[in-house]
Amino acid sequence: MSFLNSVRFAPGVPSAVAVAVCLCVMGAGEVAQAAEAASALEPVVVTATRVETPLQLAPVGATIITALDMQRAGVQDANEAVRRLGGMAARSDLNGGREYSLSPRGYGATAEMNLVVLIDGVRANEAQLVAARLSAIPIEQIERIEIVRGGQGVLWGSGASAGVINVILKQDRPKGLHGLASVALESFDGVDGSLSLSQAWDKVWVEANAKRLNTKGYRDNGDYHQEVDGLQVSGLLGEVRLHARAQQERQTSGLPGPLDFSEFRQNPRQTRKPNEHGSTDETNLNAGLSWQGQAWGVKFDLASRERQSAYHRGWGDYAWDSHTDQASPAITYKARWDGMGTLEAVAGLDWQRWSLTNIGYGQFSEQTNQALYTQLNWRLVSNTRITMGLRHEVADSATTSGGVSTYEQQNRLHAWELGVSQTVLPHTDVYGRLARTYRLATADEYYGHSANIDPLRPQYNRDVELGVKWSKAGKSATLRWFRQGTLDEIDFDPFAYANVNLPALRRRGVEADARWVWSGGWSAQLTAQALTAKFTEGALAGKQVPLVANRTATVRVGHEFNEQHSVNVGLQYLSPIRFGDDVDNSCARRIPS
Repeated sequence: MSFLNSVRFAPGVPSAVAVAVCLCVMGAGEVAQAAEAASALEPVVVTATRVETPLQLAPVGATIITALDMQRAGVQDANEAVRRLGGMAARSDLNGGREYSLSPRGYGATAEMNLVVLIDGVRANEAQLVAARLSAIPIEQIERIEIVRGGQGVLWGSGASAGVINVILKQDRPKGLHGLASVALESFDGVDGSLSLSQAWDKVWVEANAKRLNTKGYRDNGDYHQEVDGLQVSGLLGEVRLHARAQQERQTSGLPGPLDFSEFRQNPRQTRKPNEHGSTDETNLNAGLSWQGQAWGVKFDLASRERQSAYHRGWGDYAWDSHTDQASPAITYKARWDGMGTLEAVAGLDWQRWSLTNIGYGQFSEQTNQALYTQLNWRLVSNTRITMGLRHEVADSATTSGGVSTYEQQNRLHAWELGVSQTVLPHTDVYGRLARTYRLATADEYYGHSANIDPLRPQYNRDVELGVKWSKAGKSATLRWFRQGTLDEIDFDPFAYANVNLPALRRRGVEADARWVWSGGWSAQLTAQALTAKFTEGALAGKQVPLVANRTATVRVGHEFNEQHSVNVGLQYLSPIRFGDDVDNSCARRIPS
Protein backbone atom coordinates (compact mmCIF):
# COMPACT_ATOMS: atom_id res chain seq x y z
CA MET A 1 0.00 0.00 0.00
CA SER A 2 1.27 3.45 -0.85
CA PHE A 3 0.05 4.75 2.51
CA LEU A 4 2.44 2.53 4.44
CA ASN A 5 5.37 4.14 2.65
CA SER A 6 4.10 7.70 2.85
CA VAL A 7 4.14 8.44 6.59
CA ARG A 8 4.39 12.22 6.89
CA PHE A 9 4.99 12.78 10.60
CA ALA A 10 8.61 12.73 11.74
CA PRO A 11 9.00 14.96 14.81
CA GLY A 12 12.59 15.95 15.63
CA VAL A 13 14.26 13.68 18.15
CA PRO A 14 17.59 13.99 19.95
CA SER A 15 20.49 12.37 18.14
CA ALA A 16 21.88 9.19 19.59
CA VAL A 17 25.34 9.53 21.15
CA ALA A 18 27.58 6.62 20.20
CA VAL A 19 30.89 5.44 21.62
CA ALA A 20 32.74 3.11 19.24
CA VAL A 21 35.56 0.75 20.21
CA CYS A 22 37.47 -1.12 17.47
CA LEU A 23 39.47 -4.25 18.26
CA CYS A 24 41.73 -4.97 15.31
CA VAL A 25 43.64 -8.21 14.79
CA MET A 26 46.43 -6.57 12.82
CA GLY A 27 49.96 -5.41 13.51
CA ALA A 28 51.25 -1.84 13.60
CA GLY A 29 53.02 -2.35 10.29
CA GLU A 30 49.75 -3.33 8.62
CA VAL A 31 48.01 -0.24 10.02
CA ALA A 32 50.77 1.90 8.55
CA GLN A 33 50.36 0.13 5.21
CA ALA A 34 46.61 0.81 5.27
CA ALA A 35 47.18 4.53 5.87
CA GLU A 36 49.80 4.59 3.15
CA ALA A 37 47.43 2.88 0.73
CA ALA A 38 44.70 5.41 1.51
CA SER A 39 47.06 8.28 0.74
CA ALA A 40 48.04 6.58 -2.51
CA LEU A 41 44.42 6.80 -3.68
CA GLU A 42 44.98 10.45 -4.64
CA PRO A 43 43.88 11.50 -7.14
CA VAL A 44 40.64 9.65 -6.38
CA VAL A 45 38.77 8.14 -9.30
CA VAL A 46 35.00 8.20 -9.70
CA THR A 47 33.66 4.84 -10.89
CA ALA A 48 30.01 5.84 -10.38
CA THR A 49 30.53 7.27 -13.87
CA ARG A 50 31.24 3.65 -15.02
CA VAL A 51 34.65 4.77 -16.33
CA GLU A 52 37.49 5.44 -13.90
CA THR A 53 37.98 9.21 -13.93
CA PRO A 54 40.17 11.50 -11.80
CA LEU A 55 37.82 13.35 -9.47
CA GLN A 56 39.49 16.69 -10.19
CA LEU A 57 38.72 16.36 -13.92
CA ALA A 58 35.22 14.82 -13.83
CA PRO A 59 32.45 17.32 -14.76
CA VAL A 60 30.28 16.24 -11.81
CA GLY A 61 29.77 17.23 -8.20
CA ALA A 62 31.22 14.32 -6.21
CA THR A 63 32.32 13.46 -2.68
CA ILE A 64 34.59 10.52 -1.83
CA ILE A 65 34.60 8.80 1.57
CA THR A 66 37.52 6.41 2.13
CA ALA A 67 37.78 3.39 4.41
CA LEU A 68 40.26 5.33 6.54
CA ASP A 69 37.77 8.22 6.89
CA MET A 70 35.11 5.81 8.15
CA GLN A 71 37.46 4.01 10.52
CA ARG A 72 38.64 7.25 12.14
CA ALA A 73 35.08 8.60 12.49
CA GLY A 74 33.78 5.42 14.13
CA VAL A 75 30.78 5.04 11.80
CA GLN A 76 29.18 1.58 11.67
CA ASP A 77 27.62 1.32 8.20
CA ALA A 78 27.35 2.95 4.79
CA ASN A 79 24.18 4.94 5.54
CA GLU A 80 25.80 6.53 8.58
CA ALA A 81 28.95 7.31 6.57
CA VAL A 82 26.96 9.12 3.86
CA ARG A 83 25.14 11.22 6.46
CA ARG A 84 27.99 12.05 8.81
CA LEU A 85 30.98 12.16 6.47
CA GLY A 86 29.28 13.01 3.17
CA GLY A 87 27.18 15.75 4.78
CA MET A 88 23.98 14.60 3.09
CA ALA A 89 20.65 15.77 4.51
CA ALA A 90 18.58 12.93 5.97
CA ARG A 91 15.41 12.22 7.93
CA SER A 92 14.98 9.66 10.69
CA ASP A 93 14.12 6.08 9.79
CA LEU A 94 10.44 5.79 10.77
CA ASN A 95 10.98 2.07 11.43
CA GLY A 96 13.37 3.02 14.25
CA GLY A 97 16.45 1.66 12.47
CA ARG A 98 19.50 2.94 10.61
CA GLU A 99 18.01 3.34 7.12
CA TYR A 100 17.70 7.11 7.30
CA SER A 101 16.05 8.72 4.26
CA LEU A 102 18.88 10.38 2.34
CA SER A 103 17.88 13.58 0.57
CA PRO A 104 20.32 15.33 -1.78
CA ARG A 105 19.25 18.45 -3.65
CA GLY A 106 15.87 19.09 -2.08
CA TYR A 107 13.65 16.12 -2.95
CA GLY A 108 11.87 15.79 0.38
CA ALA A 109 9.29 12.97 0.51
CA THR A 110 10.33 11.60 -2.90
CA ALA A 111 14.08 11.56 -2.16
CA GLU A 112 14.46 7.78 -1.92
CA MET A 113 12.88 7.29 -5.34
CA ASN A 114 15.15 9.89 -6.97
CA LEU A 115 18.47 8.57 -5.65
CA VAL A 116 20.11 5.44 -7.11
CA VAL A 117 22.17 3.29 -4.73
CA LEU A 118 24.84 0.99 -6.17
CA ILE A 119 26.98 -1.70 -4.60
CA ASP A 120 30.08 -2.23 -6.74
CA GLY A 121 28.20 -0.64 -9.63
CA VAL A 122 25.18 -2.97 -9.28
CA ARG A 123 21.83 -1.28 -8.73
CA ALA A 124 20.31 -1.91 -5.27
CA ASN A 125 17.03 0.00 -5.79
CA GLU A 126 13.78 -1.80 -6.59
CA ALA A 127 10.62 -0.76 -8.45
CA GLN A 128 8.95 -0.25 -5.07
CA LEU A 129 8.76 2.52 -2.45
CA VAL A 130 11.49 0.88 -0.38
CA ALA A 131 14.89 2.36 0.41
CA ALA A 132 18.01 0.47 -0.67
CA ARG A 133 19.54 -1.19 2.39
CA LEU A 134 22.74 0.81 2.86
CA SER A 135 22.71 0.20 6.63
CA ALA A 136 23.26 -3.52 6.00
CA ILE A 137 26.78 -2.93 4.64
CA PRO A 138 29.40 -2.99 7.45
CA ILE A 139 32.30 -0.60 6.99
CA GLU A 140 34.76 -3.49 7.24
CA GLN A 141 33.78 -4.47 3.68
CA ILE A 142 33.99 -0.97 2.17
CA GLU A 143 36.94 0.47 0.27
CA ARG A 144 35.25 3.81 -0.43
CA ILE A 145 31.87 5.44 -1.04
CA GLU A 146 31.31 7.75 -4.01
CA ILE A 147 28.50 10.31 -3.79
CA VAL A 148 27.76 11.89 -7.18
CA ARG A 149 25.14 14.65 -7.03
CA GLY A 150 22.86 15.71 -9.87
CA GLY A 151 21.13 13.78 -12.63
CA GLN A 152 22.97 10.61 -13.73
CA GLY A 153 20.25 9.06 -15.88
CA VAL A 154 22.45 8.14 -18.87
CA LEU A 155 24.41 5.51 -16.97
CA TRP A 156 21.94 4.48 -14.28
CA GLY A 157 18.45 4.99 -15.70
CA SER A 158 15.22 5.59 -13.81
CA GLY A 159 15.43 7.42 -10.50
CA ALA A 160 18.95 8.87 -10.81
CA SER A 161 17.51 12.40 -10.75
CA ALA A 162 19.10 13.64 -7.51
CA GLY A 163 22.30 11.61 -7.78
CA VAL A 164 24.03 8.28 -7.25
CA ILE A 165 25.69 6.64 -4.24
CA ASN A 166 28.16 3.91 -5.20
CA VAL A 167 29.56 1.71 -2.42
CA ILE A 168 32.85 0.17 -3.59
CA LEU A 169 33.71 -3.02 -1.71
CA LYS A 170 37.30 -4.08 -1.08
CA GLN A 171 38.79 -6.11 -3.92
CA ASP A 172 41.87 -7.48 -2.15
CA ARG A 173 42.97 -8.59 1.30
CA PRO A 174 46.45 -8.95 2.85
CA LYS A 175 47.74 -12.52 2.79
CA GLY A 176 47.01 -14.75 5.75
CA LEU A 177 44.23 -14.81 8.33
CA HIS A 178 42.93 -11.45 9.56
CA GLY A 179 40.02 -10.30 11.65
CA LEU A 180 38.28 -7.14 12.80
CA ALA A 181 35.68 -6.69 15.53
CA SER A 182 33.89 -3.51 16.57
CA VAL A 183 31.16 -2.53 19.02
CA ALA A 184 29.26 0.75 19.43
CA LEU A 185 27.28 1.55 22.61
CA GLU A 186 24.48 4.04 22.00
CA SER A 187 21.76 5.86 23.87
CA PHE A 188 18.38 4.13 24.32
CA ASP A 189 20.11 0.82 25.19
CA GLY A 190 21.59 0.51 21.71
CA VAL A 191 24.36 -1.99 20.93
CA ASP A 192 25.82 -2.28 17.43
CA GLY A 193 28.48 -4.92 16.84
CA SER A 194 30.22 -6.41 13.83
CA LEU A 195 32.82 -9.10 13.13
CA SER A 196 34.74 -9.99 9.98
CA LEU A 197 37.27 -12.74 9.25
CA SER A 198 39.26 -13.05 6.04
CA GLN A 199 41.73 -15.56 4.62
CA ALA A 200 43.80 -14.61 1.59
CA TRP A 201 46.20 -16.59 -0.59
CA ASP A 202 48.18 -15.49 -3.66
CA LYS A 203 45.22 -14.96 -6.00
CA VAL A 204 42.13 -15.82 -3.95
CA TRP A 205 40.57 -14.48 -0.77
CA VAL A 206 37.47 -15.34 1.25
CA GLU A 207 35.75 -13.17 3.85
CA ALA A 208 32.85 -13.77 6.24
CA ASN A 209 30.99 -10.93 7.99
CA ALA A 210 28.37 -10.70 10.71
CA LYS A 211 26.57 -7.63 12.08
CA ARG A 212 24.05 -7.27 14.94
CA LEU A 213 22.14 -4.15 16.00
CA ASN A 214 19.65 -3.89 18.87
CA THR A 215 18.06 -0.74 20.25
CA LYS A 216 14.92 0.19 22.17
CA GLY A 217 14.68 3.41 20.17
CA TYR A 218 13.63 6.90 21.23
CA ARG A 219 9.86 6.22 20.96
CA ASP A 220 7.78 3.69 22.88
CA ASN A 221 7.36 0.65 20.62
CA GLY A 222 10.43 1.92 18.78
CA ASP A 223 12.59 -1.17 19.28
CA TYR A 224 14.68 -2.29 16.32
CA HIS A 225 16.72 -5.44 15.65
CA GLN A 226 18.94 -6.13 12.66
CA GLU A 227 20.97 -9.23 11.78
CA VAL A 228 23.28 -9.34 8.75
CA ASP A 229 25.47 -12.25 7.63
CA GLY A 230 27.60 -12.25 4.51
CA LEU A 231 30.22 -14.19 2.57
CA GLN A 232 32.49 -12.86 -0.20
CA VAL A 233 34.91 -14.63 -2.53
CA SER A 234 37.23 -12.94 -5.02
CA GLY A 235 40.10 -14.13 -7.16
CA LEU A 236 42.17 -13.80 -10.32
CA LEU A 237 42.03 -16.28 -13.17
CA GLY A 238 44.79 -15.12 -15.47
CA GLU A 239 43.83 -11.51 -16.34
CA VAL A 240 40.18 -12.00 -15.36
CA ARG A 241 38.97 -10.96 -11.91
CA LEU A 242 36.02 -12.96 -10.56
CA HIS A 243 33.94 -12.13 -7.52
CA ALA A 244 30.82 -13.43 -5.77
CA ARG A 245 28.91 -12.15 -2.75
CA ALA A 246 26.00 -13.51 -0.72
CA GLN A 247 24.25 -11.61 2.07
CA GLN A 248 21.28 -12.35 4.29
CA GLU A 249 19.59 -9.61 6.33
CA ARG A 250 16.70 -9.75 8.78
CA GLN A 251 15.22 -6.78 10.57
CA THR A 252 12.26 -6.45 12.93
CA SER A 253 10.91 -3.22 14.35
CA GLY A 254 8.08 -1.65 16.27
CA LEU A 255 5.97 0.93 14.41
CA PRO A 256 5.13 3.73 16.88
CA GLY A 257 3.19 5.79 14.32
CA PRO A 258 2.39 9.53 14.28
CA LEU A 259 1.49 11.91 17.12
CA ASP A 260 -0.48 15.13 16.94
CA PHE A 261 0.96 18.36 18.37
CA SER A 262 -0.78 18.09 21.76
CA GLU A 263 0.42 14.50 22.22
CA PHE A 264 3.94 15.51 21.23
CA ARG A 265 3.99 18.34 23.79
CA GLN A 266 2.68 16.01 26.49
CA ASN A 267 5.21 13.20 25.82
CA PRO A 268 7.15 13.03 22.54
CA ARG A 269 8.19 9.44 23.27
CA GLN A 270 4.71 7.96 23.60
CA THR A 271 2.88 5.90 20.99
CA ARG A 272 -0.73 5.32 20.02
CA LYS A 273 0.30 2.07 18.31
CA PRO A 274 1.85 -0.16 21.01
CA ASN A 275 1.17 -3.42 19.14
CA GLU A 276 2.07 -2.54 15.55
CA HIS A 277 5.27 -4.00 14.13
CA GLY A 278 6.98 -5.07 10.92
CA SER A 279 9.73 -7.33 9.63
CA THR A 280 11.82 -7.73 6.49
CA ASP A 281 13.96 -10.64 5.29
CA GLU A 282 16.26 -10.00 2.34
CA THR A 283 18.73 -12.21 0.47
CA ASN A 284 21.21 -10.72 -2.01
CA LEU A 285 23.34 -12.71 -4.46
CA ASN A 286 25.89 -10.94 -6.69
CA ALA A 287 28.53 -12.24 -9.08
CA GLY A 288 30.67 -10.67 -11.74
CA LEU A 289 33.82 -10.65 -13.77
CA SER A 290 36.05 -7.98 -15.23
CA TRP A 291 38.95 -7.95 -17.66
CA GLN A 292 41.13 -5.04 -18.61
CA GLY A 293 43.51 -5.12 -21.53
CA GLN A 294 45.77 -2.37 -22.78
CA ALA A 295 42.87 -0.42 -24.33
CA TRP A 296 39.72 -2.57 -24.18
CA GLY A 297 37.96 -3.85 -21.09
CA VAL A 298 34.92 -6.00 -20.29
CA LYS A 299 32.71 -6.02 -17.20
CA PHE A 300 29.72 -8.29 -16.58
CA ASP A 301 27.59 -8.21 -13.42
CA LEU A 302 24.72 -10.48 -12.35
CA ALA A 303 22.51 -9.95 -9.32
CA SER A 304 19.44 -11.50 -7.72
CA ARG A 305 17.51 -10.28 -4.71
CA GLU A 306 14.61 -11.80 -2.74
CA ARG A 307 12.71 -9.80 -0.12
CA GLN A 308 9.82 -10.78 2.17
CA SER A 309 8.13 -8.00 4.13
CA ALA A 310 5.33 -8.24 6.68
CA TYR A 311 3.47 -5.63 8.74
CA HIS A 312 0.90 -5.86 11.50
CA ARG A 313 -1.22 -2.71 11.53
CA GLY A 314 -4.35 -1.84 13.43
CA TRP A 315 -6.47 -2.56 10.36
CA GLY A 316 -4.89 -5.92 9.52
CA ASP A 317 -1.84 -7.92 8.50
CA TYR A 318 0.02 -7.34 5.22
CA ALA A 319 2.77 -9.27 3.51
CA TRP A 320 4.75 -8.83 0.29
CA ASP A 321 7.23 -10.95 -1.59
CA SER A 322 9.45 -9.25 -4.17
CA HIS A 323 12.11 -10.66 -6.47
CA THR A 324 14.65 -8.88 -8.69
CA ASP A 325 17.03 -10.24 -11.32
CA GLN A 326 19.44 -8.07 -13.27
CA ALA A 327 22.32 -8.34 -15.72
CA SER A 328 24.69 -5.58 -16.84
CA PRO A 329 27.34 -6.35 -19.50
CA ALA A 330 29.56 -3.44 -20.57
CA ILE A 331 32.57 -2.77 -22.79
CA THR A 332 35.09 -0.01 -22.07
CA TYR A 333 37.79 1.57 -24.21
CA LYS A 334 40.64 3.86 -23.16
CA ALA A 335 43.54 4.94 -25.37
CA ARG A 336 45.77 7.92 -25.96
CA TRP A 337 45.75 9.32 -29.49
CA ASP A 338 48.81 11.29 -30.57
CA GLY A 339 48.04 14.98 -30.75
CA MET A 340 44.37 14.44 -29.82
CA GLY A 341 44.52 13.50 -26.16
CA THR A 342 42.87 10.53 -24.43
CA LEU A 343 39.55 8.94 -25.37
CA GLU A 344 37.54 6.94 -22.83
CA ALA A 345 34.27 5.26 -23.75
CA VAL A 346 31.77 2.84 -22.24
CA ALA A 347 28.79 1.12 -23.85
CA GLY A 348 26.53 -1.41 -22.26
CA LEU A 349 23.19 -3.05 -21.68
CA ASP A 350 21.13 -2.94 -18.49
CA TRP A 351 18.43 -5.58 -18.06
CA GLN A 352 16.25 -5.89 -14.98
CA ARG A 353 13.11 -7.87 -14.16
CA TRP A 354 11.26 -7.14 -10.94
CA SER A 355 8.10 -8.70 -9.50
CA LEU A 356 5.96 -8.09 -6.41
CA THR A 357 3.27 -10.31 -4.92
CA ASN A 358 0.86 -8.87 -2.36
CA ILE A 359 0.24 -12.05 -0.38
CA GLY A 360 -3.36 -12.62 0.65
CA TYR A 361 -4.79 -10.03 -1.74
CA GLY A 362 -4.14 -11.74 -5.07
CA GLN A 363 -2.23 -8.76 -6.47
CA PHE A 364 0.82 -9.28 -8.66
CA SER A 365 3.03 -6.64 -10.31
CA GLU A 366 6.01 -6.97 -12.58
CA GLN A 367 8.27 -4.64 -14.49
CA THR A 368 10.92 -5.40 -17.09
CA ASN A 369 13.49 -2.79 -18.08
CA GLN A 370 15.88 -3.01 -21.03
CA ALA A 371 18.30 -0.19 -21.75
CA LEU A 372 21.19 0.62 -24.06
CA TYR A 373 23.61 3.38 -23.10
CA THR A 374 26.90 4.91 -24.18
CA GLN A 375 29.15 7.60 -22.77
CA LEU A 376 32.28 9.22 -24.26
CA ASN A 377 34.96 11.11 -22.33
CA TRP A 378 37.54 12.95 -24.43
CA ARG A 379 40.46 14.62 -22.68
CA LEU A 380 42.26 16.97 -25.07
CA VAL A 381 45.92 17.92 -24.83
CA SER A 382 44.71 21.39 -23.77
CA ASN A 383 43.39 19.80 -20.54
CA THR A 384 39.83 20.22 -21.78
CA ARG A 385 37.58 17.28 -20.95
CA ILE A 386 34.34 16.71 -22.86
CA THR A 387 31.70 14.20 -21.69
CA MET A 388 28.72 13.11 -23.81
CA GLY A 389 26.18 10.36 -23.20
CA LEU A 390 22.88 8.88 -24.38
CA ARG A 391 20.49 6.26 -22.99
CA HIS A 392 17.41 4.57 -24.47
CA GLU A 393 15.22 2.45 -22.20
CA VAL A 394 12.03 0.45 -22.67
CA ALA A 395 10.02 -0.41 -19.55
CA ASP A 396 7.00 -2.72 -19.50
CA SER A 397 4.85 -2.57 -16.34
CA ALA A 398 1.76 -4.61 -15.48
CA THR A 399 -0.43 -5.38 -12.47
CA THR A 400 -3.12 -8.02 -12.02
CA SER A 401 -5.60 -8.48 -9.19
CA GLY A 402 -7.40 -11.80 -8.87
CA GLY A 403 -6.04 -12.71 -12.31
CA VAL A 404 -7.60 -9.60 -13.91
CA SER A 405 -5.37 -6.93 -15.44
CA THR A 406 -5.70 -3.61 -13.58
CA TYR A 407 -2.69 -1.71 -14.95
CA GLU A 408 -0.56 -2.13 -18.06
CA GLN A 409 1.82 0.34 -19.63
CA GLN A 410 4.92 0.52 -21.83
CA ASN A 411 7.24 3.51 -21.65
CA ARG A 412 10.08 4.42 -23.98
CA LEU A 413 12.45 6.79 -22.25
CA HIS A 414 15.55 8.78 -23.16
CA ALA A 415 18.27 10.47 -21.14
CA TRP A 416 21.26 12.52 -22.28
CA GLU A 417 24.14 14.53 -20.84
CA LEU A 418 26.85 16.95 -21.95
CA GLY A 419 29.69 18.12 -19.72
CA VAL A 420 32.85 20.18 -20.18
CA SER A 421 35.75 20.53 -17.73
CA GLN A 422 38.77 22.83 -18.20
CA THR A 423 41.99 23.35 -16.24
CA VAL A 424 42.29 27.14 -15.95
CA LEU A 425 45.10 27.49 -13.38
CA PRO A 426 47.49 25.05 -11.72
CA HIS A 427 45.41 22.78 -9.46
CA THR A 428 42.19 24.57 -10.51
CA ASP A 429 39.46 23.32 -12.87
CA VAL A 430 36.07 24.67 -13.84
CA TYR A 431 33.21 22.65 -15.31
CA GLY A 432 29.70 22.93 -16.71
CA ARG A 433 27.10 20.25 -17.21
CA LEU A 434 23.68 19.79 -18.87
CA ALA A 435 21.60 16.64 -18.37
CA ARG A 436 18.15 15.13 -18.82
CA THR A 437 16.94 12.31 -16.54
CA TYR A 438 13.69 10.45 -15.87
CA ARG A 439 11.83 8.37 -13.30
CA LEU A 440 9.08 5.76 -13.71
CA ALA A 441 6.25 5.12 -11.27
CA THR A 442 6.83 2.16 -8.95
CA ALA A 443 4.38 -0.66 -8.27
CA ASP A 444 3.45 0.92 -4.92
CA GLU A 445 2.60 4.13 -6.71
CA TYR A 446 0.28 2.64 -9.27
CA TYR A 447 -1.26 0.45 -6.53
CA GLY A 448 -2.16 3.76 -4.85
CA HIS A 449 -3.26 5.40 -8.10
CA SER A 450 -6.90 6.28 -8.49
CA ALA A 451 -8.79 4.76 -11.43
CA ASN A 452 -10.44 8.15 -11.94
CA ILE A 453 -7.09 9.81 -12.70
CA ASP A 454 -5.12 9.50 -15.93
CA PRO A 455 -2.24 6.95 -15.86
CA LEU A 456 0.90 8.25 -14.17
CA ARG A 457 3.28 9.88 -16.63
CA PRO A 458 7.06 9.43 -16.41
CA GLN A 459 8.86 12.17 -14.52
CA TYR A 460 11.50 14.20 -16.41
CA ASN A 461 14.24 16.47 -15.09
CA ARG A 462 16.55 19.02 -16.73
CA ASP A 463 19.85 19.83 -14.98
CA VAL A 464 22.23 22.76 -15.31
CA GLU A 465 25.35 22.74 -13.12
CA LEU A 466 28.48 24.92 -12.91
CA GLY A 467 31.42 24.33 -10.61
CA VAL A 468 35.00 25.14 -9.72
CA LYS A 469 37.46 22.68 -8.13
CA TRP A 470 40.81 23.26 -6.45
CA SER A 471 43.12 20.53 -5.14
CA LYS A 472 46.72 20.54 -3.93
CA ALA A 473 48.78 18.35 -1.59
CA GLY A 474 46.08 17.04 0.74
CA LYS A 475 43.91 20.14 0.46
CA SER A 476 40.84 20.54 -1.75
CA ALA A 477 37.79 22.73 -2.22
CA THR A 478 34.78 22.64 -4.54
CA LEU A 479 32.00 25.14 -5.12
CA ARG A 480 28.93 24.17 -7.23
CA TRP A 481 25.80 25.97 -8.43
CA PHE A 482 22.91 23.92 -9.79
CA ARG A 483 19.40 24.31 -11.12
CA GLN A 484 16.98 21.50 -11.90
CA GLY A 485 13.55 21.79 -13.45
CA THR A 486 11.13 18.87 -12.96
CA LEU A 487 8.01 18.00 -14.95
CA ASP A 488 5.41 15.48 -13.73
CA GLU A 489 7.17 14.60 -10.48
CA ILE A 490 5.46 11.54 -8.96
CA ASP A 491 4.30 11.78 -5.34
CA PHE A 492 1.48 10.81 -2.98
CA ASP A 493 -1.27 13.43 -2.65
CA PRO A 494 -2.76 13.14 0.89
CA PHE A 495 -5.84 15.15 -0.09
CA ALA A 496 -6.71 13.04 -3.13
CA TYR A 497 -5.35 9.96 -1.29
CA ALA A 498 -3.73 8.85 -4.54
CA ASN A 499 -0.41 8.98 -6.34
CA VAL A 500 -0.35 11.82 -8.85
CA ASN A 501 1.90 13.82 -11.19
CA LEU A 502 2.71 17.12 -9.49
CA PRO A 503 2.84 20.56 -11.14
CA ALA A 504 6.25 21.72 -12.41
CA LEU A 505 8.96 22.30 -9.80
CA ARG A 506 12.34 24.01 -9.72
CA ARG A 507 15.26 23.26 -7.42
CA ARG A 508 18.36 25.41 -7.33
CA GLY A 509 21.16 26.09 -4.91
CA VAL A 510 24.84 26.22 -4.02
CA GLU A 511 26.99 23.44 -2.55
CA ALA A 512 30.49 23.67 -1.07
CA ASP A 513 33.00 21.00 0.00
CA ALA A 514 36.44 21.54 1.51
CA ARG A 515 39.08 19.31 3.06
CA TRP A 516 42.29 20.45 4.71
CA VAL A 517 45.20 18.46 6.13
CA TRP A 518 47.93 20.16 8.18
CA SER A 519 51.26 18.92 9.41
CA GLY A 520 51.15 17.53 12.91
CA GLY A 521 48.23 15.22 12.13
CA TRP A 522 45.39 17.79 12.11
CA SER A 523 42.62 17.71 9.51
CA ALA A 524 39.29 19.44 8.87
CA GLN A 525 36.35 18.86 6.55
CA LEU A 526 33.37 21.04 5.62
CA THR A 527 30.27 20.38 3.51
CA ALA A 528 27.49 22.95 3.18
CA GLN A 529 24.39 23.45 1.03
CA ALA A 530 21.84 26.21 0.54
CA LEU A 531 18.91 25.56 -1.80
CA THR A 532 15.29 26.29 -2.60
CA ALA A 533 12.71 23.80 -3.91
CA LYS A 534 9.46 25.38 -5.12
CA PHE A 535 6.50 24.72 -7.39
CA THR A 536 6.49 26.94 -10.47
CA GLU A 537 3.05 26.25 -12.00
CA GLY A 538 -0.58 25.69 -11.04
CA ALA A 539 -2.30 26.44 -7.75
CA LEU A 540 0.90 25.65 -5.81
CA ALA A 541 3.12 28.08 -7.76
CA GLY A 542 5.64 29.69 -5.40
CA LYS A 543 5.01 27.16 -2.59
CA GLN A 544 7.96 25.38 -0.97
CA VAL A 545 8.32 21.60 -1.28
CA PRO A 546 7.71 19.97 2.13
CA LEU A 547 10.34 17.91 4.02
CA VAL A 548 13.24 19.85 2.47
CA ALA A 549 16.02 21.38 4.58
CA ASN A 550 16.97 24.61 2.82
CA ARG A 551 20.33 24.82 4.60
CA THR A 552 22.60 22.05 5.76
CA ALA A 553 26.19 22.04 7.01
CA THR A 554 28.63 19.50 8.42
CA VAL A 555 31.99 20.29 10.03
CA ARG A 556 34.49 17.65 11.15
CA VAL A 557 37.87 18.12 12.83
CA GLY A 558 40.32 15.30 13.45
CA HIS A 559 43.74 14.73 14.96
CA GLU A 560 45.95 11.70 14.34
CA PHE A 561 48.25 11.13 17.33
CA ASN A 562 50.10 8.27 15.64
CA GLU A 563 49.45 5.41 13.22
CA GLN A 564 47.11 3.65 15.67
CA HIS A 565 45.27 6.43 17.53
CA SER A 566 43.14 9.35 16.39
CA VAL A 567 40.18 11.46 17.53
CA ASN A 568 37.44 12.81 15.26
CA VAL A 569 34.66 15.25 16.19
CA GLY A 570 31.75 16.31 13.97
CA LEU A 571 28.79 18.70 14.06
CA GLN A 572 25.88 18.63 11.61
CA TYR A 573 23.07 21.17 11.11
CA LEU A 574 19.81 20.94 9.17
CA SER A 575 17.49 23.94 9.04
CA PRO A 576 13.79 23.63 10.01
CA ILE A 577 11.60 21.86 7.42
CA ARG A 578 7.91 21.86 6.59
CA PHE A 579 5.76 18.90 7.56
CA GLY A 580 5.00 16.41 4.80
CA ASP A 581 1.30 17.29 4.61
CA ASP A 582 1.96 21.04 4.39
CA VAL A 583 1.88 21.17 0.58
CA ASP A 584 0.06 24.53 0.54
CA ASN A 585 2.51 25.99 3.13
CA SER A 586 -0.36 26.94 5.45
CA CYS A 587 1.10 25.44 8.64
CA ALA A 588 3.02 27.90 10.84
CA ARG A 589 4.90 25.10 12.59
CA ARG A 590 8.06 23.41 11.34
CA ILE A 591 9.98 20.28 12.18
CA PRO A 592 12.76 21.84 14.30
CA SER A 593 16.33 22.30 13.11
